[in-house]
Amino acid sequence: MEEEKKENKTNDDNKNILLPISIVIAALIIGGAFIYSKGTSNIDVKNNEVANVENSQNTVTLDIAEDQPILGNPNAEVTVFEFGDYQCPFCQRYYMISHLDLVKNYVEPGLVKVVFMDIPLPGHDFAQKASEAAWCAKDEGKFWEMHDKLFNNADKENGLTVDNIIKYAEELGLNKNNFSDCLNSSKYASRVQEIANLVAQLGVYATPSTIITNKLPLDFDAQTVEAAYEGSSSTVSLGDGILVIGAQPYSTFKSIIDGFIK
Repeated sequence: MEEEKKENKTNDDNKNILLPISIVIAALIIGGAFIYSKGTSNIDVKNNEVANVENSQNTVTLDIAEDQPILGNPNAEVTVFEFGDYQCPFCQRYYMISHLDLVKNYVEPGLVKVVFMDIPLPGHDFAQKASEAAWCAKDEGKFWEMHDKLFNNADKENGLTVDNIIKYAEELGLNKNNFSDCLNSSKYASRVQEIANLVAQLGVYATPSTIITNKLPLDFDAQTVEAAYEGSSSTVSLGDGILVIGAQPYSTFKSIIDGFIK
């Protein structure tokens, strides 16, 4: 699929918040799923209320896999699932304006744990290897350190090439040979694809997206999620969880998380 790019200019005096996200569509093929980029769009957030979409009984389950790296206290009451692509500019924006503050104010005090769900877009040449790199770093206990390195360098020229990623591994004190072998052998390519397949089944088709919950496993309607991307609200109720669409400001996540932990 060819990626069609659209950009809407925001008016500085407009009180509505325009939040750009990279939209991707999930489709199932021969027992698997693939995700392809639809382009860049803006979501016009009419208000800060949580929208409710009619349940169509297409129930799916979201939980933390046994091998999934967790940032923070595994027993934290609230879980934040971050759906992203390391090459997605708006995912980097979310990382800068929201993720770092969430870590400081909620993860470090032990109130929240974070799980990253990979959605490497086929239109992004470096996204797949970047996702694999974080998993390779996990072999030496530094998934999140690599996650941060990737997002901090994603907007630089050649910031996500394999050669530069290997340099980041060295900077993190990883074994260069072991890391290089892991990355070049595509050791975790299938694992990353498994996550992408799951994300497709969940109905998530935009990056960045976030699901926040205080109940695991979380059951919800996949069509509710799919329909949410056609609506005007940035936050949608999933019953025991809330879907947040786009690179929303930290205040949006703070409000939701505070509602779960009070």
